[in-house]
Amino acid sequence: MKRAVLSALFLGLLGAAAAVPASADSTLYTNGAPNYTNDAWTINDGFSTTDSFTLSVNSTVTGFTFDVWLNSGDTLSSVDWSIGGTPYGGTPATATTSSTFIETNGFPLDVYAVTVTGLNDSLAAGSYYLTFQNAVVSIPLDGAYWEENDGPSLAKQ
Repeated sequence: MKRAVLSALFLGLLGAAAAVPASADSTLYTNGAPNYTNDAWTINDGFSTTDSFTLSVNSTVTGFTFDVWLNSGDTLSSVDWSIGGTPYGGTPATATTSSTFIETNGFPLDVYAVTVTGLNDSLAAGSYYLTFQNAVVSIPLDGAYWEENDGPSLAKQ
């Protein structure tokens, strides 16, 4: 669960360093290579997932990418996310998503790389929690699961 949240967190929490200008579209964080076989955490139907992360520099979150598992034929159209100083803290914001199919895993669920862009949220260096909830899928009552086992999460500035 924590890896999943960290993945999403860091993806969304990227930014430009306040004191030192950073190049556009820099990766500030990645949680490693995926394997899509361990577990993923439900982020819809009343469930939410949170995890901690630390920024070493002041940052502006401009977008994030995370992996999600969906039933065959489903698509993810939006997800609520927040970043706060406590678990499940922060004010949720709804992000419209775009997705790219990766593979069908052994569960069998379809794995997608989900991208959110157009953000502009400034964060001071420090410790935070990223939370995902209220994901909207195209087939009502189907689950949306945040990839937890070292799924690729990238933070961009």
